[in-house]
Amino acid sequence: MSQQVSALPLSLSLEGGQRLVAALFEASNVSLPAPVAQLASGLLGLNALGEIYCQVQDSLRAEELAQRTLQALDITVEADFSAIPKEGPLLLVSNHPFGMLEGLVLMAHLAKARPDVRILANNILDRMASLAELKVLAERLVPIDVAEGAGAANNLPGLRASLRHLEKGGAVVVFPAGTVSHWQRGQGVCDPRWHTTALRLSEKSKAQVVPIFFEGRNSLAFNLAGLVNPALRTFLLPRQLLNKRGSTVTVRTGSPMDAETLAFLPSQRLRNACLRMSCYALKDNVQGGKTRTYEKPIAPHAESAAVERALKALPESSLLASQGDYAVHVFKGSEQEFLLSEIGIAREETFRPCDEGSGKERDLDEYDPHYYHLLLWNSKDRAIAGAYRLGKVGEILETQGVQGLYSSTLFQMDENFLATCGREGLELGRALVTAPYQRDFYPLLLLWKGIATFIYRHNLRHLFGPASLSLAASNASLELVTTLLASQYASESLEGHIQGRNTPSFGKPDRARAMILAAIERGEIDFRCVDRIVRGLDMGRGIPVLFRHYLQLNGKIAAFHEDKDFNSLDAFLFVDLPKAPRAKLRRYMGDEAAKDYLARMAA
Repeated sequence: MSQQVSALPLSLSLEGGQRLVAALFEASNVSLPAPVAQLASGLLGLNALGEIYCQVQDSLRAEELAQRTLQALDITVEADFSAIPKEGPLLLVSNHPFGMLEGLVLMAHLAKARPDVRILANNILDRMASLAELKVLAERLVPIDVAEGAGAANNLPGLRASLRHLEKGGAVVVFPAGTVSHWQRGQGVCDPRWHTTALRLSEKSKAQVVPIFFEGRNSLAFNLAGLVNPALRTFLLPRQLLNKRGSTVTVRTGSPMDAETLAFLPSQRLRNACLRMSCYALKDNVQGGKTRTYEKPIAPHAESAAVERALKALPESSLLASQGDYAVHVFKGSEQEFLLSEIGIAREETFRPCDEGSGKERDLDEYDPHYYHLLLWNSKDRAIAGAYRLGKVGEILETQGVQGLYSSTLFQMDENFLATCGREGLELGRALVTAPYQRDFYPLLLLWKGIATFIYRHNLRHLFGPASLSLAASNASLELVTTLLASQYASESLEGHIQGRNTPSFGKPDRARAMILAAIERGEIDFRCVDRIVRGLDMGRGIPVLFRHYLQLNGKIAAFHEDKDFNSLDAFLFVDLPKAPRAKLRRYMGDEAAKDYLARMAA
């Protein structure tokens, strides 16, 4: 099977261009008369590349040759490799949309961040060894039989060299497709099936893996020619490089994924699919994602002394839980406008860095006055450490009807659900732990102890409300998480009773993502594994910790809603608290209170 040249910037003189044509046909076992070779040199664009080579032929290093060639072609590169690990074994996997331009870009720009980088390239280089002009590239390229066909044994020297380089702490780039992207049935123009070369190198070297995505594709004529005969793609690659003249190439890098994350997946097939998915998931980011800008600045907080005076003025019963420097207080929004205002500022401060938030000076709405609010205060730092909004569902339904519930703006809840769960229900929302305390174990624990005390005092049974995922995350990670929640944590009893008002849609997944999604639906990939994959897809941001807390209480998922105003994807979470693990109830309520609570619920 004919293969495209991987990462091979063929910048040759006019004479060298003619010799290249002959070498290409010779490497393909095709006999070509000299006059035809001369004609082909012009048709394939090699003469034009030869003129460029005249400008860069004195380059002493591969990266210099690549940079000067890009300049000669007036190609602008938008790429940032500064965040990739600067040392240690690193495997970079990339899609292969162009065939030649990727190599130029990586040699010119990636080498600045990782001077030790090597690139696995098609072993057609060996079959064209007579072209002396290519020798300057040898310091960067490792020849390999990307087809992994009958000649796969010939890969051993290249693979061993790459493995040794990784084991010594080096960096290696692999194009797992082995051939340039082209039309795929049902998928459009994309890489064909990825070979397992990169995966095997990762498994043996334990190197971190960083995905790279190049935006773009070759011309329609290139893809049509490939349908006639795949061999034509090889000879059209030089012309495809030339038609990028004057263009901008956008490259996006993902966050490192360690070998342990891949090892969590149960099969080599799924591990390889995960690598490919992590690459193509970056396409969402190249296209702009769903990040937000905010016109209004956040309001400043009041003096700490003023907040302390307001907290001290609350009745003693407002204190729900305390430990160390932390104390959790509860109040009704309409009764404490000053403290509510401070919570509104804290919300906006916390949600904006996640590309969420109201966009207002304070994140407050018409529901806040008739809801209860938990405020977690750190007495040592004299600052708000967290907050939660609580709605006594029965009370709200009696005074304002279903429209008084914030959840009703996101989800349709039928009368049967409200009648069954409303009277003893507590709606939870607007949870936050402020930035300085997000790595501390105690804030969320204290907030949940406060919720448990509130539940115990008011004899409540059911918890429900929206838990949010940021729409700034990639479509791939959002689809993985929602598939996990819908397939492994769904509530059969709530099916048909709760519906999202704006159900999210992620479009048709590519084959790699579809493979991972199917494995999640079969239960082969669990919460912990999905969380690790998502961290790799979204720069270290995994599944929000609140989901873990709700699910550990035996929480169930009923529906999803896409909230474009808040830039979030909301899951409707439901907890029947007496069915939660006893250990969790004792942890949050205390032994005696938990025992008494369960007895009351059973009566």
